[in-house]
Amino acid sequence: MKALQQKIYFIRHPYLSKAVIPLSQLKFADKEKGQMNKRFIFSGLINERYTHIFLEKVISLLDLHTAYHFIVTGKANRWLANLIGSRGSWRVEYYEWIDNYRDICQIGRDIHCLPDQVGAGTKNRCLTAMLNGLEIVSTPIGIENIKHAGLSGIYIAITPQQYAQYMDVVFHKTNTRECMQKMLEERRKIRELVEEEYELGMNHIVSMID
Repeated sequence: MKALQQKIYFIRHPYLSKAVIPLSQLKFADKEKGQMNKRFIFSGLINERYTHIFLEKVISLLDLHTAYHFIVTGKANRWLANLIGSRGSWRVEYYEWIDNYRDICQIGRDIHCLPDQVGAGTKNRCLTAMLNGLEIVSTPIGIENIKHAGLSGIYIAITPQQYAQYMDVVFHKTNTRECMQKMLEERRKIRELVEEEYELGMNHIVSMID
């Protein structure tokens, strides 16, 4: 116990990030502002070595004649923007850095994609996208450790075929105001659960130190 008392523990609260937007500030896609066309968002570090073959297959399965819109962010992800752009028929935007994460967090419009093939632990970009009420297309690794049972708008694919299918399904899905409001209420409840489990974990650590 003395050894424990000599250590300082820094524990990051799951919401200690500007990426998780306060519920009161979350915005729905606005039809009058032309925001209903859905966008696939690829952000965070997407490891080319381990995901290139998977994504190359996914992209080859997507319909060339569908007006897909992709946004790829991150200096290390230029390869992915180039890969998608090589198909030559879709709108692809690439940014080394997004100044305001909220710009790619419009409920009912933005679909965050996690094609992770390797890695362990919780993926922050998946957790934040989920908490922000966004639709997600992920592999099991991308959504690892995140309690998503019962949440709408979450699509989990194992194979490239499944991944491409889910991307197409969610792209064509029409999100009504009622549907988006339901997703927001679900996220409010999951935020409460995350906070509750965080407090339990903190209390356990404190009890070990005392």
